[in-house]
Amino acid sequence: MDAAEYVLCRWKGHLWPAKVLSRLGTSATSDRGGLFPLEVEVLSTDEKIQVNSTDITALSVSRIEALASSAGMPLAQNPISKDKLTKRTKKPMKKLSLERIG
Repeated sequence: MDAAEYVLCRWKGHLWPAKVLSRLGTSATSDRGGLFPLEVEVLSTDEKIQVNSTDITALSVSRIEALASSAGMPLAQNPISKDKLTKRTKKPMKKLSLERIG
């Protein structure tokens, strides 16, 4: 996995947004199978935890849109076009994400 600044990590049975604080493994560790520990700070709780690289997903705009869609904002069922809806939802979702991250 490339170096992402913010990720979704599995914690207490759910995916949580987190800020990557440090990569605890060495390059030799990641060469042996891609498994390396990361220290992350779970956002909104300020709790620092260690997670394996297999328990995280990079947080990207497309991932945020997918989460928004699964949270009850289905793009296909809206009477307006998908392009217009994407333009209308992208800015508020980006603002919400930045508020959560910052």
